[in-house]
Amino acid sequence: MTSRIVDGPWEEPLSALAGRPVRVARTPEPGDLYAHPATLVSEASVARLSAEAGEDVDGRRFRMLLTLAGCEPHEEDEWEGRPVRVGEAVVRVDGPVDRCAATTRHPDTGERDLDTLRLIKGYRGQAPDGSILFGMLASVERAGRVCVGDTVEPL
Repeated sequence: MTSRIVDGPWEEPLSALAGRPVRVARTPEPGDLYAHPATLVSEASVARLSAEAGEDVDGRRFRMLLTLAGCEPHEEDEWEGRPVRVGEAVVRVDGPVDRCAATTRHPDTGERDLDTLRLIKGYRGQAPDGSILFGMLASVERAGRVCVGDTVEPL
């Protein structure tokens, strides 16, 4: 697969944030680099993390495609291997998301402001390989329209 560098005004601010030169590359087709085009987390899971943090945690810091209401904390973890209807689409929940230090940064400012990894590890522990898991990866089994407020139903 051949990617191309996409020049733009973001190079300098991204490089400053990362502390080293950063370039943005585009793949020939959307999703070429990602085996899991969908991710999901429940508002209740973010609320559980907020309780650990002692402050409201902005769920945007996890960059999830789907944020679910009406679940128990980490209920989405129990759906691993199952298809889930989301609006007109069906996704298969493939496994947990291995979190990285990007989640420690405020979604508006990019400044490090919350040690999410320590907090998650503190109450959820780590996977045997040392991963810190929060949210779930999913693949698309049947494409379809998904809108805010659509029903989400494990099948």
